[in-house]
Amino acid sequence: MNAANPIGIFDSGIGGVTILLEIERLLPNEKIIYLSDDKNCPYGTKKRQEIIDLAVKNTKLLIELGAKVIIVACNTATMAAVTTLRKQFDIPIIAIEPAVKPASSASKSGVVGIIATKASIESDHLKTLCELHSLGNTIVTQAGVGLVAFVENDEHESQEAYLLLKKYLDPMIKKGIDHLVLGCTHYPFFRKHIEKIVASSNITIIEPAAAIAKQLKNVLAQNKLTNNCSEDNDILFLSTSDTSLTNNERVKARYEQYKKIKP
Repeated sequence: MNAANPIGIFDSGIGGVTILLEIERLLPNEKIIYLSDDKNCPYGTKKRQEIIDLAVKNTKLLIELGAKVIIVACNTATMAAVTTLRKQFDIPIIAIEPAVKPASSASKSGVVGIIATKASIESDHLKTLCELHSLGNTIVTQAGVGLVAFVENDEHESQEAYLLLKKYLDPMIKKGIDHLVLGCTHYPFFRKHIEKIVASSNITIIEPAAAIAKQLKNVLAQNKLTNNCSEDNDILFLSTSDTSLTNNERVKARYEQYKKIKP
């Protein structure tokens, strides 16, 4: 493996572009392959073994394409599969997970909220995270059933999406949360809606994209895999619905769309 090889990122669909953006900003010289597993989206309603199988398949493909490090840009895949991936593959694997510790450390009210997919909320991994890092705070969790579909269908700014988010967030607000952890990489697409819903409640929204990018930078440096050649940077967008392994214009367009959401 050498520094000129690409970084491999996969998610159940479009959500991982929220991580990709921060990586591109922090590490502009790096080649990147982004794999959207939209053929099998959403992961959040699937059984654990099915999620593991998909995560292994995606990782294998990215390694075959030369990835020097893998970013699991999907909380649901992390909860179910990261232990398996790290045992099976001899390559640095960086996995995203809900930012329970930062939210708990910063909380003043002693109540922290996490909204994530059903599979993530019900996972033992999240329960362990909360036990280890709640720091005595109350953790309020909410499964965001149906939210991923709004993002995948480019309906994240719709009134229907707003009303569903409000249905999920209002009870959390009433319980006194002062930090809201977005436990799914799709959810930053709803940033405007979420900010509107929590506007009068002095709630801090936490998403982990910047932290993952910083972690990646450290891992690349530690393994002497940082690409310092400014002429090599490019991003290849792949979709499991498209077997051509050529740049997928739909995925690329959604990435460009997210750049406008978070300039």
